[in-house]
Amino acid sequence: MTTDANKKHYFSVLGDQGKIKEILEQIDNDSSEVVLWKQGQTPEEAEIFKKAGHDSGKLTLTLKAKGLMAKFKTSSLVKEEIVLFKGIVDKTQYFCTGTLDYDKATANYTFKFTGDFYFSEQRTNYRLVSGRHAVIQFKIDDEVFDCQDISAGGTSFVTAPSNMNRFVKGKVFENCTLRLNREQFIIPQTKIASIWELKDSEENVIKIGIGIQFVDLTPRLDEDLCKHINSEARAEEIRRGLLEEKNSTKS
Repeated sequence: MTTDANKKHYFSVLGDQGKIKEILEQIDNDSSEVVLWKQGQTPEEAEIFKKAGHDSGKLTLTLKAKGLMAKFKTSSLVKEEIVLFKGIVDKTQYFCTGTLDYDKATANYTFKFTGDFYFSEQRTNYRLVSGRHAVIQFKIDDEVFDCQDISAGGTSFVTAPSNMNRFVKGKVFENCTLRLNREQFIIPQTKIASIWELKDSEENVIKIGIGIQFVDLTPRLDEDLCKHINSEARAEEIRRGLLEEKNSTKS
């Protein structure tokens, strides 16, 4: 378990206006896309936009729609009082609220930042190891596997060698169920990312390890999953600290 990565999860407010303008320029220049949604929307309803310029003085970002929305309809977020924003620069995620307008003549959208800017380190490489207080299970088809660890990017488990042909690297499974203690998540699509053999002292294969990658998680599911992983990690850190304090008192 990488506790340092977990500690970087906490959100902080970016209060300096000069820094906000600098970050806005970096968001515009970054190759990633931005995600907009409103409170109460399902993950599938979140909308993806391409960046097409910015105005640091007005704190606005010019956007272009992607996919079918770009050709056939206007975003449902236009004129909403509060629109939620997520953008990425390098390994840092930025969140804010604002409003969205549409210019029919240019087919451009303008996002106006109106709320506080929050930032958080990306957590996709953080892994929580299973244990007494962290039960991780993954259901593929009708079979449940006890997992070794989990992150927002995937999980892993060991199984019988007879499953070698079933779990071929690159194979995709849909609508799997992830259980993390009492919480359950439906993972729409997963892919077999890696396979490795576990051998005994005589080089006989006794188990195989399977690495699972979560494919294209929606922003809502990604955030929800990260929140629960980090919550369990913080609880584990507290338990470890109390145990170390107890042992030091005894000595």
